[in-house]
Amino acid sequence: CPETQAFIETAQGLIRQQSTATLLTQGIRETYESEVDKRASETGINVTRSEQAETTNVSPALFVTDSKNWRENPQWEEEIFGPQSL
Repeated sequence: CPETQAFIETAQGLIRQQSTATLLTQGIRETYESEVDKRASETGINVTRSEQAETTNVSPALFVTDSKNWRENPQWEEEIFGPQSL
C-alpha cells in the first residue's frame, strides 16, 4: 500500500536524523547493541539506525517487517531496552 510505504520511509528518514541516546551504564549499552545486532541479523526484518554511537550512547533503531514474518517470529515480542521500535 503506497500510504504504508510512505509512512515507513518517513519514519526511517526521521530515525536517521536522530541523535544518539545515552544509556545509564556500559553494560546496558552492550546489551542493547548485542540485542539490536541479533535482531537485525534475522531473516525477514530490516533495520534503520542513526549515526554510530560511542561511550554509553547508542543509535536509535527502527525495525520493519511484514505481518507474516511478525507472526512467525514470536521472539520479536521481547523488549530491547533502549531507543528502538519494531
